[in-house]
Amino acid sequence: DSMLDTDPNVSRWQVADGWSNGWPFDTCWRAEQFARVNGVGVFKLSPSVDCNESTKGAEYRTVNFYGYGSYLFCLKPPAQDSGIVMGVFIYKGPWDNDNGNPAHNEITIEFLKGGVQFNYYHNNVGGHEIFLSAKDLGFDPRDDFHVYGFVWEPTQIKFLIDGVVKYVATQDIPQAEEGGMWIIINLWKCLEEKWCGPAPQKVNATGYLDWVEYTELKRTLQH
Repeated sequence: DSMLDTDPNVSRWQVADGWSNGWPFDTCWRAEQFARVNGVGVFKLSPSVDCNESTKGAEYRTVNFYGYGSYLFCLKPPAQDSGIVMGVFIYKGPWDNDNGNPAHNEITIEFLKGGVQFNYYHNNVGGHEIFLSAKDLGFDPRDDFHVYGFVWEPTQIKFLIDGVVKYVATQDIPQAEEGGMWIIINLWKCLEEKWCGPAPQKVNATGYLDWVEYTELKRTLQH
């Protein structure tokens, strides 16, 4: 009985394979870097000699776009974290052009430098980073599984950890009418030292994703 699972969510999720994002990603996406073991998604980042970047990493993404609602991710990021990023986020880029809007919109939680960073983009504009260190959190995210997430509403984004609201953003919120977003989880090597920490000499990182939950926001009609 193999621990490797066939993916029961194959109609809703896909594994990125055979391309790279460019700077600051020093990573090519390869399908073999993602596996499901006993129901848990395993994301691997390792050296690569067969692509135009120095590492190969894993990205797991939905087939469809999603809108307002609650997004929760139960995960454990890699122990190695300087110059390495694990991200859980929703995203729409210029080439997605969902609903006629080509702008970059994103709501993201990133695991880097031993802590957790919240951020979002609306119409190509970011700069909303909030970083919480292990000391701020009261625990080291690398030690165990925790539930991270956000609630995307028309007027605010609530970022949560283990059910507790840690930050509420209210300025320049992405709108679902501008297009829904993919749900994406990935692990990659980062070249932007100020943001991610110094790039490691040797890369050997593994992140774990137990589950993802999306709950659609019920809109109340005004009479």
